[in-house]
Amino acid sequence: MGLKTALAFQLGKPLWVARDFDGNKGLDLRVSTTIELTDGTPVAEVFLIQQGDTGMPIIVNRGEMKRYPVGDKGWLAVQWMDPQSLSGMEPSGGAVDPFAESAPKDRPEKPVPAGVPVPEVLKPWFNRPVLDLRELMKNSGVVEADFTGFAGYDQLAQRIFLLSNDELELDKFEQLLSGGCNLSPKLVVVTLDGNGQTRLVTRSGMRSRLVREGVDQTIIRSLDLEPNIGESYDLIDVRFDAVDNTKATPGQRLKSTIILRSGEPLAVLVGSAPDGKESSLRIKAEIQEVLE
Repeated sequence: MGLKTALAFQLGKPLWVARDFDGNKGLDLRVSTTIELTDGTPVAEVFLIQQGDTGMPIIVNRGEMKRYPVGDKGWLAVQWMDPQSLSGMEPSGGAVDPFAESAPKDRPEKPVPAGVPVPEVLKPWFNRPVLDLRELMKNSGVVEADFTGFAGYDQLAQRIFLLSNDELELDKFEQLLSGGCNLSPKLVVVTLDGNGQTRLVTRSGMRSRLVREGVDQTIIRSLDLEPNIGESYDLIDVRFDAVDNTKATPGQRLKSTIILRSGEPLAVLVGSAPDGKESSLRIKAEIQEVLE
């Protein structure tokens, strides 16, 4: 079996990448990834929290933004954010013109947010010092100058949060972050059903290939495809070329370009054999979030 594709992974979570099943036998491929330092230490274990005599890895939640009720203090909005994106919101010292002959001297220095304890009511969520982002939220227009809530960034868990009893402020906070690079990468899962099943996972706009060859390198089954996700994240334009040279369907090839609605199968080939037995080939393309 040969495979050429492009993927995005959630660390430690296996991904079902490919399947080739001709109705009698086949092969599934699942892949998982970890990032390690040069000494072999997994990155997830670089920072540990001691619980008793055991060091527990910090689990970074990269899910979409969520709101939690916090007693009579209002709501807590929390979202994952990588440190680079945070520094891009308000870099220390201000942005520097790389083409300037010298750095401007009249630009005021922007202080690095200080590490401060969180309010007592937030201890169930953030029980360690965080970067104070209240001034950043004021300068961004998310909260008013007389803001009495709290905003911060947990460097270990890589989460940015806002505590407020004003729903408008929470909405502005979510709007500020929704256009950033914190969106979960999207994969496209393409499945062909007919004589067995073929499955291949890839990224939008990437040409991918799954092929099974015989001992003499002749192609037994193959699938070449290039899916492109539409702007509405609902429709998918799929170019594909499927070949099946098994004994059940020798010499069968279907090459086409179609538009599919995510998750809805479509019969692209329907026919009947001389004995009257009907056969069909159905294709389905589905958008899959990496961080589910």
